[in-house]
Amino acid sequence: MTSYLKSEILCIFMETEKDSLGTGWEVRRSGLRYAKKLCFGVAQYLDPIFTFTDGGKFCALQPKAPLESASTRKVFAQIFGKPGSGPAQINLQMRGCGVKDRRSSLWKERFNSANLEFIELEVKELPREKGCYQKNELPLFLAELRKTVDAIVLSDYDISSERSFLESLPRSYKIENLTENYYGIPYGGAEAFAIARLLCGEINVFERIRASGISFGPVWSRNLARVEEFANEIEPLAV
Repeated sequence: MTSYLKSEILCIFMETEKDSLGTGWEVRRSGLRYAKKLCFGVAQYLDPIFTFTDGGKFCALQPKAPLESASTRKVFAQIFGKPGSGPAQINLQMRGCGVKDRRSSLWKERFNSANLEFIELEVKELPREKGCYQKNELPLFLAELRKTVDAIVLSDYDISSERSFLESLPRSYKIENLTENYYGIPYGGAEAFAIARLLCGEINVFERIRASGISFGPVWSRNLARVEEFANEIEPLAV
């Protein structure tokens, strides 16, 4: 059953291709399911993250919405010997509160549950209060997910150029920024933060990092020390 469900959800993703392309999103058959070029050197990715059960359900978990800078990727490769993706992510919550709830109005109204389950099997009465929906409602959820990401990008980032994008990222070295706004794979948010600031010409960023007193352990320390070693070799992007 699980293999069938994976094939079924791929078909549903591909059925959204026409609507997705109309708003600049490309549908991908594997990996992060949606991709969108924001400007030269910057791309937005989106994946709802689904698990599959033998009971015939697609369970939507915490969506991933990383933003990738081509220069950040190159610098990761320059420092660590292999590319890394980053430096930012949009923090999407399936059920948020206050200012952190960035979901579209229809998403909140129609899919207002901490756990979403899209049922493959035909069931006459679904307990919507528990987040259960028929699979034919999945394209609407995916559309609202893309709409939410689009709105956040326009609100939070300057995508007129790659340098402008990096400059628009949070500049405060705080734990909440490193965990919620910055993104580095296979490294971490702190390394992504340092590289983004170096690409913006902030050569003394490591003084701010040390002054913060924040530490994520020995691996984090070694990685940041490695980034600092290469600091003078990282050429800032043109304004």
